Amino acid sequence: MSAAKTMRKPHRGKRQKSIQAQERFCGYLFTVPVVIINSIFIYLPLLYSLIISFMDFNLFKGFWGSKFIGLKNYINMFKDPVFWISFKNNIIYTVVTVPVLIIVSLILAEIINRAVYARGLARAMFFLPYIGSASAMSLVWMMMYNPQNGIINDVLRKIGIENPPLWLASDKTALIALMIMAIWTQLGYNIVLFIGGLQGIDQSLYEAAKVDGASAVRQFFSISVPLVSPTTFFLVVTDVIASFQVFANVQIMTQGGPNNSTSVLTYFMYKVGFAQNQMGLASAILWFLMLIVFIITIIQMRGQKKWVHY
Repeated sequence: MSAAKTMRKPHRGKRQKSIQAQERFCGYLFTVPVVIINSIFIYLPLLYSLIISFMDFNLFKGFWGSKFIGLKNYINMFKDPVFWISFKNNIIYTVVTVPVLIIVSLILAEIINRAVYARGLARAMFFLPYIGSASAMSLVWMMMYNPQNGIINDVLRKIGIENPPLWLASDKTALIALMIMAIWTQLGYNIVLFIGGLQGIDQSLYEAAKVDGASAVRQFFSISVPLVSPTTFFLVVTDVIASFQVFANVQIMTQGGPNNSTSVLTYFMYKVGFAQNQMGLASAILWFLMLIVFIITIIQMRGQKKWVHY
């Protein structure tokens, strides 16, 4: 009897290994379509853009009609003053919009989660601008920013401001106008995610804090802010990446002007590649942008251990 049992164990072990191998094979098989699609539409184009960033490439000559020029595109990129203006504008855009988005959306999410009865309606109202067409939103804000007939300056004149800002027509306020619109557009997405994070917090913590005499503000800073930090970290990463990818608003509303005051890296890359037909230089700008976003993301990933609480 014992001999029969010992005979069955190796056979059973081989059968189990065979089943595991079949399951692994099926798992790999399911990933094949995704790998193929990503390779065709993401990885191969990225590799191709890296190659042509070292070439004097334009759309009319094609790949075989262009010559290899080494690091000349990268050197020309760093020599171009518009590149540095665009990079500076991108940094300002990110440094302003991301903190404002995180702080305002978290406060509004806390208010909606605690005090608003029509919570679903409030979330839908805030979320609508995020799912709206970028071109339609840009056109609406262009009309609102109109210095003569726009509703924003009309309101400012009625409250006593005789010379309201020129907004998109001035190099001093154009970037600010774009940032205001970006915050308004992105706010609803952040609020919805923050509400989801707040609703996942154990309500007994708030009840215990009330018993101890903690005010609503104290509960917000001592309970809500620390326990919603995973959501905050996710939104900081995605908002930073989105801020470096801003393009549609700039293209439709300002075309990088006036005086390059709203030019950002993505728009500068578009203008160089398609308006000036310097695809090699545009690819170099692309890889510089990817490197910057990658470095910032790595720094955020390393820093999360100090303030994110799971």
